[in-house]
Amino acid sequence: MQDYSNITPLAFEFTDGLENASGIQEQAYLIPLSFIQTEAKPVTNGTTPESLVAITTDHVLKAAKAPIEVQPLFNKSGSTTKLSGEELSKIFETDVELMIPQVTAKLIGGAAAIKNTRFILLIRRIGQTTGFWQIGCKAMPAKVQDIAGGFGVGPTAEVGLKITLKAFDVVPMYDYQGELPAPAAP
Repeated sequence: MQDYSNITPLAFEFTDGLENASGIQEQAYLIPLSFIQTEAKPVTNGTTPESLVAITTDHVLKAAKAPIEVQPLFNKSGSTTKLSGEELSKIFETDVELMIPQVTAKLIGGAAAIKNTRFILLIRRIGQTTGFWQIGCKAMPAKVQDIAGGFGVGPTAEVGLKITLKAFDVVPMYDYQGELPAPAAP
């Protein structure tokens, strides 16, 4: 278990002028745990707040495996986090909604294939061009909570599927600074 007493300097600051738009980009990646050959992790016993969540090496996938690309609709998708648990024994609970505004055989088949799968999810914030925010890890993966939607009812109803994921972990997300994982060389 991490000992937080040696983490310095602790500060909760806001930087004026820094881009801070809400939402996630319309490109996300699900990586089933069964695809992962080597999981990259934060350093053990880090001493800075950043070191608790920074992943500076790449995940390596098994041969012929690649991340599952998801193209969620910006204004209907996103992520929120909160603390759960009892007093002085909290854990972060992170929820993700990915709305795909379409119904196709490929999408329905994909939903069937992932409904009972554990994942690492990689997302980017609006304006982010390098790295990813990672939700879930092998020890505490993101899991599908619901896949809801359909053709809608009436002329103004929403069409598509909304995939809802949930992850619990000691941190709400990781700062994955590596490259998008690629299959391992044979």
